Amino acid sequence: MHLLVCATLSFAKLTFRSNDFVCFRLYVSLGSLHCVKVLLRHLNTDYMRLEPSFYCVFSYLFPGAIYNWLFTNVGVNFNTVICILVLYGCFSTGLGCAFMCGAQCMLVARGQTPFEFGKGIRTYDRGLRKNFAQLFGKWWVVNFLIPLPTAPGEIKAPWGQPTFYKSV
Repeated sequence: MHLLVCATLSFAKLTFRSNDFVCFRLYVSLGSLHCVKVLLRHLNTDYMRLEPSFYCVFSYLFPGAIYNWLFTNVGVNFNTVICILVLYGCFSTGLGCAFMCGAQCMLVARGQTPFEFGKGIRTYDRGLRKNFAQLFGKWWVVNFLIPLPTAPGEIKAPWGQPTFYKSV
């Protein structure tokens, strides 16, 4: 999970665009949750069927898989244990990215930054459609379906043009 957070933060730093970062998190969460579905389907056929019983749920936990591998004759091998580890990695990555994407979309819908949200400032809220159009451009719905990089346009912020300073 730490590796994913570092990768997503470096992606945001490289692009300097929040809209690319939101789309990136959306597609990472969708891909991770799809991987969870595929892994569960594979483990249901090759390992054991996931049912609402204590033994089945315990067997899908990492200590349960190790226990079955070492002490029972369920048919667990090293590949099954690795599949269960990957299942948990994909599940936590998918839920984490979905939460971060939802939180960022909520901030965009409200027209706030995280600092303004913490202080309760709603100065630049222009409505749902205009807030999304301000960040993602005129065709903001298409940007979620086909995430293509867009060139940043002219900055029309109420506080003026940003000043960039050369660092030492």
